[in-house]
Order: sequence, then C-alpha cells, then structure tokens
Amino acid sequence: MYRITLLLVGSLALGSLAACGDDDGQACLPNDHTACMQDVVYWLDSCGVQGEIADTCDCGCSADFTGCESCTCQPDCGTKVCGDDGCGGSCGDCDPLTETCSAQGQCEACVPDCGTRVCGDNGCNGSCGDCELTETCNAQGQCEGGTTSNVLAVDCTVPFVLDAAQVSDMTYMASHFADLVQAYCITGLVDDIDVTTYAEKMYYGQHDAGTTLSLVQTSMTAAMAAEYTVKVDFTPDSDVTTGALWPVSVGGLNDPEAVAGLIRYLSQSSVCLWAIGLGGQLTFGSAENVTQVEGGAFTITGSIQMGNPWDLSDFCTQAPAGLPCCTR
Repeated sequence: MYRITLLLVGSLALGSLAACGDDDGQACLPNDHTACMQDVVYWLDSCGVQGEIADTCDCGCSADFTGCESCTCQPDCGTKVCGDDGCGGSCGDCDPLTETCSAQGQCEACVPDCGTRVCGDNGCNGSCGDCELTETCNAQGQCEGGTTSNVLAVDCTVPFVLDAAQVSDMTYMASHFADLVQAYCITGLVDDIDVTTYAEKMYYGQHDAGTTLSLVQTSMTAAMAAEYTVKVDFTPDSDVTTGALWPVSVGGLNDPEAVAGLIRYLSQSSVCLWAIGLGGQLTFGSAENVTQVEGGAFTITGSIQMGNPWDLSDFCTQAPAGLPCCTR
C-alpha cells in the first residue's frame, strides 16, 4: 500500500510539468510573456512558470512590471550657457580665445597664468613662451634639451643662502655638506662636457656683502674632487623678487642682469673659465629673505646659452682676476 501511494504522487508531479493543469490538458507554451522582477525581465510560459532571463534593466522595471523602464535623459541647462547639460550634451560654447566656462556654466573672461612656466599654454590658449628649436616644452612648462650643446637648463630650488665667509670656511662647508648635496638643477652639455654625469653634486645660494646673489652648482667625481662649477651671479639683489626676469649676458645690459660662467678645476686651488653665458633668460619663481644669511631661499628656472670666452673680443686677454680663460 505504501509503494502504490508513492507511485500515484509521482504520476501527479510528472503530469503538472507537462500541462497547465487545466481540464483540457493542453501543453504549456514556452516564452509566452515576460515579467520584470528586481530589475530583471524573465520569460514565462503560458502556465506562468519562470524561464530564462530576457533582459536586464538599467533604469528599473516598467510600471506594469512587464519590461524595463525607458532611460531617456532630459537635458537641463537652467541658467547655464555653457558646459554639460546633464545628459552628456552641451548647454553652449564660450569664445575659445577669450573665455572659459565656469563651474556654474557661465562664460567668463580668461586670465592668463604662467606662474613659473616659460613655455607652453598660459591657460587661455595663449603661450607662456617658446623654446629653442632643439628643445621641447615639458608638462611643467619648462624647456628641456639636455642633449643640446652649449645650452644649460636651469630648474633650481636653493635650500638656503650662505654668505661669503661661510663658503670660504671649509669646516663650515664640511659640516653642511649633507644639506648642500642635492639633485642636479642645472643640466646640459657645454663643448661635450655634461655637467649632470658626475657622482656627487652640490649647489647653494651665496650672498656677498649685500651686492650680489649667486647660484652655484658643483659637479664632483666619485673621489669627491670638484671638476666643474656653474656659477650665476645676480645684481643687485634688491631686485630679486618673485617673478623677476633676468636676462643672461656678459654685461652691458641694464639692471637687473645675470652673468653665468662654467668654471673648470685644474686642481683644488687652481681654476679657469671654460665657458660663459652669452644669452638666455632666468625667472625667479619665488624669492624669500635672500639678503639674510641661513634663512633665505629661492627658486629659479630658465635656460642659459653658453659660449667660448675666447670668442669675446679682448675678454680673455684681459685675464679676469683669479679666473683666467682656460686654454683650449
């Protein structure tokens, strides 16, 4: 009796899968209609049994729960005359030469802002300057050309300023050596001499008795012997202010001006002038307390075109005091 009961139950279950359960015993029709539940549309057969997924909804189920709700976006600019309309479109365009679109969707006059940039875009589709033909303008708006012969690129942040007495005090300099050794900030080739290839390097700002501010970078060998020094002098230092532009020249220009030289060490006590700055321009990004000892700091960027001092009439024959021109 127990076995017969199980067979009867099993027969009823199989019959429910093959028919709708109506009196006429008709078979269920697959994929008869759809229904949407929790943002998913399913196929249902004619008996209401759920089948495969028919669709997924990005914007939810429709009001009658038979499919997906339409995702049509309604643009809304409001008072905006430019910028995004909320649906990936535009509310309008500003004049690309003189205006920018604000966060509020209004066209505003563009104000050029170069900051410390010497090339590239000024933020208003204008230019902050041009590089030499052999140079490129990097993302920071600085001219790069490390392989350009006789051009030195300058991008320096001087940690602090020393006075002449401190620089000439070897004990003092030795005690501050770790602070003075920095990453290169003057790079480039001068007559195939690469000032960036040495194992150690040192740079600092020097202040001499209230008249001259100097930027000094020394290239050193692995044996800690100086090989070449780039020195740039600025006068008068009262004009060393944020944004000041300094033309590089041998002399003869109106103040302010900068004079640059590449000095070669024949020995630790004997030096000569290997190259001299003939042109270019430097920009002070910031200048702070540069007339004070140990507390001043400044940043400077730009480029210097270097040349042979022997090419300058009478320059080397007059033998600058303590710094003769090198014999080529």
